[in-house]
Amino acid sequence: MWDWLDEDDLEPQRGFPWWTLLLTGAAVAGAVWLARQRSDEIKELAVERLIEQPAAGQSFLKLEEGLQSGGEALVERIERASDNERNRERLRHIIGIERWGRARVQSAVLHRPWVMDEHHDYKPPKDKSLSELAEILAEQRRRTAALAHTLHENPPRLNEKVPHNGLGPLSVRGWLRYLQYHADVESRKLLP
Repeated sequence: MWDWLDEDDLEPQRGFPWWTLLLTGAAVAGAVWLARQRSDEIKELAVERLIEQPAAGQSFLKLEEGLQSGGEALVERIERASDNERNRERLRHIIGIERWGRARVQSAVLHRPWVMDEHHDYKPPKDKSLSELAEILAEQRRRTAALAHTLHENPPRLNEKVPHNGLGPLSVRGWLRYLQYHADVESRKLLP
């Protein structure tokens, strides 16, 4: 019937599953293409679902509570972590983002001029031990929670947006939620 088809091709193959591999590869390539073509839309959807929507329904006092309890969970995770270079670098990153984000919110709320800087300048020195970094992080989290309390007492304009270098403009509540979410996700990567 088909000259190009060998009858053996119709038999189930016992060797390597080329057909399955080909279909899987095509599906992965399609997903990568879609992600590249729609990366901004995917990022906006993630920001809206993971940061802005959960934050929008919370008061600044509720956000303060979340930051405080999240800070306690951070300390517990750090206590179970090993004092190694990877963990110290992860904490330096978390601290840098916490300080940088809080500075962004403070600048916007206090209507101070600011520059489009990076979080790297806000990281503590590399020579700090894990326990020293844990103390720094706990203090920075207390300051972020205190900022949430201050915002409760002196609320910003409702439509106030503060730029994030990678995620775009976030609401003030969104920034507080982002700082809690970021530290929580990153601290789960600490190695015991």
